[in-house]
Amino acid sequence: MPTDNSTPTSLLDIPPLPPEPVVVDIPPEPVVVDMSNLFTPFDGNKLLAQLQQMDINKQHLDKSVVLVRNQMLAQTDWTQAVDAPLSSEVVANFKNFRQTLRDLPEHPDFPNITLPIIPSTK
Repeated sequence: MPTDNSTPTSLLDIPPLPPEPVVVDIPPEPVVVDMSNLFTPFDGNKLLAQLQQMDINKQHLDKSVVLVRNQMLAQTDWTQAVDAPLSSEVVANFKNFRQTLRDLPEHPDFPNITLPIIPSTK
């Protein structure tokens, strides 16, 4: 029986499809991220005042201070990372701030203290 040359007889007879073009979306210039906007410190003294209002008799003031102190430490942990995008001066400011927070329970007026202000990241 004659074979029609226009119809392939096996998969090997089918010509390969041309490759699809690869589109790479490359931004025209590097993207710069302003890291200073990523860190939003909260007011520890405001949170402490709210906890004190809930604890009218001040029965748990020491626990409230430690709770807020721990939150402030947790929020600033990233500042002590080796790859933190901060200057050495800012890292040192945060190191001193964090040590002050750790020393709060030994303060003579504890728990009637004012929490230190979180340093600037700039």
